[in-house]
Amino acid sequence: MKYIIGLHALIFLIVILMGCNSTPNRSILRQVESYMEEHPDSALFLLNSIAHPEKLSGREQAEYALFYTQSCEKNFILQLNDSLIKIAVDYFESQAGGLKTAQSYFYMGCIYQNRNEHANAVRAFIKALENAPSNIRSRILMQIHFYLAESYNNEGLYNPKFRSILV
Repeated sequence: MKYIIGLHALIFLIVILMGCNSTPNRSILRQVESYMEEHPDSALFLLNSIAHPEKLSGREQAEYALFYTQSCEKNFILQLNDSLIKIAVDYFESQAGGLKTAQSYFYMGCIYQNRNEHANAVRAFIKALENAPSNIRSRILMQIHFYLAESYNNEGLYNPKFRSILV
């Protein structure tokens, strides 16, 4: 009986310690999110202060991946590797879409544009639009449409003769 009580106490202690370990990272990620629009350099600094991002779990790791990619883009740091943002895309897509899924696909599209893979960028931007909540009006929607148009233009899909119809 003492063995079972001791085992339960040990499991409880481990759960408490694991919870305490992730709390600072969770608060850092909330702070990063609040800084992202106006102070992306501070957001990147905070993200770099996380000692072992590979040890983050689930949502925290996906948010780290999204926020890191987003802050690099906003700080004009050229990114060519899509492995980090794929973590965010995979996680948020498995969570039934939403704004963070749209953001993840948008930043994946940005990386593809950096690599001059415009067809892949178009696919990512379209997935971003498909996952964006229909009831929001945000800066990210404007960015998705702008970058999508730029990718279409880079692929030679823009035809000036249709401009007269729109004007």
